[in-house]
Amino acid sequence: MHLCVTCQPVRPVFSGLIKAANGRKPIEHERAAVKRARSKMRRALAKYLKGKAAEAALQLAQILELAEKRSPSRARAEAALAQLELDWSDAPEMLEQYLAAVAVSGGGAALEQLGIGQGEERDLMRLRAEAWARQRSAELVGMKWVDGELVPNPRGEWQIDEATRSMLRTAVEDAIDEGWSAQKLAEQIAADHAFSDARAETIARTEIAFADTEGTLIGWERSGLVAGKEWLTADDCCDECQALDGEVVGLRDEFPGGVSGPPAHPNCRCTVLSVLADN
Repeated sequence: MHLCVTCQPVRPVFSGLIKAANGRKPIEHERAAVKRARSKMRRALAKYLKGKAAEAALQLAQILELAEKRSPSRARAEAALAQLELDWSDAPEMLEQYLAAVAVSGGGAALEQLGIGQGEERDLMRLRAEAWARQRSAELVGMKWVDGELVPNPRGEWQIDEATRSMLRTAVEDAIDEGWSAQKLAEQIAADHAFSDARAETIARTEIAFADTEGTLIGWERSGLVAGKEWLTADDCCDECQALDGEVVGLRDEFPGGVSGPPAHPNCRCTVLSVLADN
């Protein structure tokens, strides 16, 4: 989408907001701080997932030895995966530092974009961004912070655990059908996408993008100058995101489809533009 001052007049989009036709630029999402945090988070996740692969392999080998041999492979696989208990409670502390660094950086960039430097607003932005990162890092593994303690989070869409079980289903069925040894099962699980470097990369890239967008929104919110946001698609984006291009909603409202902002899906590269209050 191209913004042209001469051909796109300032026009109301909904009560209280105007499209700013001049001076709006997206926050640079490939800043050094973002790339550095994403790389560190990817490496940490890759190492962490490899440890979980060994834990999963050991549990599943023990469970399958006790399973009823006459059961169909699908039923046995489902039963084994239902008994699999991976402890993700140590992940939030690992993930929080990377999400917080990017959220604070995004908030700082948003304030600087509006000409706001050091001061109370920046300090308040930092506190909000760090609090968000703490909660998000717990949500990512199906947990949440309540009164200083991590407890299960019923919002299943955030749970890495459930996605991991789904990814392992084929490997477990093959182990049953082909009579794999515990060693071969361990080797296959270690090589499975669920615990791969590629998955670590996808999670890191997506969550760092999420943190950058949230930090940007927090910064705009603290400025008191921004009332809305406009979706700006990346080059060669998917049809889902292309349909959102140019959509304008309130700063804390959701875009069509129920997303608060990019990323709309794993590896999404879209961004948002600020919509200034008309006063």
